[in-house]
Amino acid sequence: MLARLFLSLFVVLALCRCNSGDIVELPTVEPRLTIGFVGENDRPWKGYVTTSKTVLGPGQFESVVNASVRIFEDGNLVETLTYMPGSDLGSLPYRGQVIRPQPGHQYRIEVSASPYHPVTASYQHPEHLDIESFEIDRFVPVSTDAPNAEFKITFTDPSVENFYELFLVFDDGNFTYQIVVPELVDPAYKEHKQVFATTIFNDILFNGTRTTLLLKGRIPEWAGVNDSCVVHLRNLSPEYYEYLRGINLQRIGADDPFAQPVFIKGNVTSGHGVFGGYSQSRKEIVIGN
Repeated sequence: MLARLFLSLFVVLALCRCNSGDIVELPTVEPRLTIGFVGENDRPWKGYVTTSKTVLGPGQFESVVNASVRIFEDGNLVETLTYMPGSDLGSLPYRGQVIRPQPGHQYRIEVSASPYHPVTASYQHPEHLDIESFEIDRFVPVSTDAPNAEFKITFTDPSVENFYELFLVFDDGNFTYQIVVPELVDPAYKEHKQVFATTIFNDILFNGTRTTLLLKGRIPEWAGVNDSCVVHLRNLSPEYYEYLRGINLQRIGADDPFAQPVFIKGNVTSGHGVFGGYSQSRKEIVIGN
């Protein structure tokens, strides 16, 4: 009881020392360039350039329209990206026309725009791999929203550390499709949650071997036996994997006021964002009975 009294007295004295007219000025943080460029092995370069803002800063991120964006492959300048505004380009207005990232090559990006400090980043594009087999086994679900199918995906993992992203796309061939995120059955992967509409994981349990992943998911209600399912397996660069992993952790704790702050890793020097890539493999099968 006495301890509570002393605590209450301390709080009252502390409040009395506060002056309602006092103004606390926060330090000024100069905005930096923020970039997002993820190279796909089968498409030209695309990405965005914005300026950073503080947590208490107003409004949205400001798009930078006058940036110089240059891509280097193995130390040689190979392309300067063009700013192409338009609603059809979404949020990735800086576009390349020719160069597609190639597995095993080293890429560097240099971005500059007055009056901001120039930024750079680099990564090595991951190796391509083939999906050897893809199978679907349907079963009766335990409830209306429970998984109703098991998916088996077989491939050979390269003998170096690799990071993967996986998702399924169901398509009826008539402009109706749905992205489905299956759940890895192995309990060792229980910490690998969804990132937007994909699942990410590493190869720590099967590094350098031929492996079959078992996943469970739900085939859409509208999907018929003659419709198709396409599995997308992406071999990610470490930089992009860590970026997605940070986003995943941030989303998990978004509604928890007691969650620890999440630092999203980037690899951009003198700025913010991510510069990475992936090599993508696809395999399509008919859903069947």
